[in-house]
Amino acid sequence: MTRLHIGRSSNPEVPAAAAEAARGALENAVQPALAVVLATEGYPPEALAEAVGAELGNILWVGCSSAAVIAGTSLLHEGLVIGLIDAPDALVGIGVAGP
Repeated sequence: MTRLHIGRSSNPEVPAAAAEAARGALENAVQPALAVVLATEGYPPEALAEAVGAELGNILWVGCSSAAVIAGTSLLHEGLVIGLIDAPDALVGIGVAGP
């Protein structure tokens, strides 16, 4: 069965926000396949990528930032949301292109 677990944080400190959001997303996960990371623009991108990567370990993830993020019925103007797809039979790959 495929499940989606969501963790979020409104902590302004990058390491703490990444830890809190990842902990919430990973809490009941059995076989994490892919994490989708949504962050507001206030977090420095390089620091956020490093902190999220450290928290998620070898779980593949993709992400983006915007002026605000939505998690359930909450609109966060400052925050981080991690949605974790938990699926025992999922096969995931990520391709990256850029200038």
